Amino acid sequence: KNIWYYQLDKNREVKIEGILGDSTIEIKDGLVLFKDSPCPNKLCVLSNSISKNGDWIACLPNGVFAIIEGDDDKNSQIDILSY
Repeated sequence: KNIWYYQLDKNREVKIEGILGDSTIEIKDGLVLFKDSPCPNKLCVLSNSISKNGDWIACLPNGVFAIIEGDDDKNSQIDILSY
């Protein structure tokens, strides 16, 4: 089980290895979304972006999940984790 932590205040694209291949998650302007994934139906790519504590998105066929965690306080060190 792999877990990665990223802050929302730094724009980046992250490739996460899943069961079917790599999913690409984009963090931009405080929003997180699936940019691409190798799943057959691409529902994760079509889903809305997330930005608030407790929000989550997932590519279930690829086994990739992203959730925003941390305090509502803007000084929190951890904003997003993926696994």
